[in-house]
Amino acid sequence: MVDILIRPLAIEDTDKILEIQTRALRILSIGYNDRQIESLVRSQGSARYGGTRPAGSAGDEVGYVAVWEQQIVGFGLVQANLDCIAGIYVHPGFTRRGVGTQLLLALEKLSLETKVRTIYVLSSMAAVDFYRANGYELIRASGFHSDKNIWIPCMRMEKRLNNGQEDSFVDWIIASASELWAKL
Repeated sequence: MVDILIRPLAIEDTDKILEIQTRALRILSIGYNDRQIESLVRSQGSARYGGTRPAGSAGDEVGYVAVWEQQIVGFGLVQANLDCIAGIYVHPGFTRRGVGTQLLLALEKLSLETKVRTIYVLSSMAAVDFYRANGYELIRASGFHSDKNIWIPCMRMEKRLNNGQEDSFVDWIIASASELWAKL
């Protein structure tokens, strides 16, 4: 794991983020053909970065960047309602070093702080194992039409978020009920 600083997305990060997203899509997108990848590059770039955005946001998304030695090496976004991960992209030279996991944890924490209890993602085929390793469950095959109406297959995945309180309360109820049954 590399020593990474996670900070809110800023408007001046736009060019670097688009560069990382494009490189990640072109190099790391296993399971997609060249037409699908180029369609994603065009549609994702124009959707997220087509204009001026406030700090910490990309249109209807909010997020974080991962910084290593003053260079952005990844970013993650959630939709503004904070219940859907819009994307996590890591520079190809920094994969499998914990960058994506740190970004995911920051996004989950942000969602949890605003009372979101279940978060979902339309995972690329290449990222399914990453999300599974981080506690997400596969719900169903899904997808969307990208630039020029090209179909992009994905997997809908979800994770129940909690801060430990709900599980502790449920455990207490079960333990209390068990004690009562034992006394009967």
